[in-house]
Amino acid sequence: MNGSPRIESCANTGSERTATTTSVSGVLSASREVHAAELLPLYLVPPTIAANVKKFGGAISEIHVHRTKGHAYAVTVVTQEEASA
Repeated sequence: MNGSPRIESCANTGSERTATTTSVSGVLSASREVHAAELLPLYLVPPTIAANVKKFGGAISEIHVHRTKGHAYAVTVVTQEEASA
C-alpha cells in the first residue's frame, strides 16, 4: 500500500471489458430546463418544493437544495420532457 497503481484487475468487474451498449439516458432525447428560485430561509424550502412539484409534476428530473452563506437556501428544479420516439 505505497500508493502505486494496482496491476491486477478489479475483482468486481468480472468481464474486464468496456460497455458496448447505450444506457437509457443516452437513448432518451429530451429538452432540459433549469428553474432556480431566489435565496430562501429554511422554513420556505418545503413549500417551494411542493409548489414546483405541483407546477411541473412528472417533468421534474432533479431537485437540488444548496445551503448558501448564512441560513439561506437555493432551490433548483431541473425539468426534462421526453422526446417522442
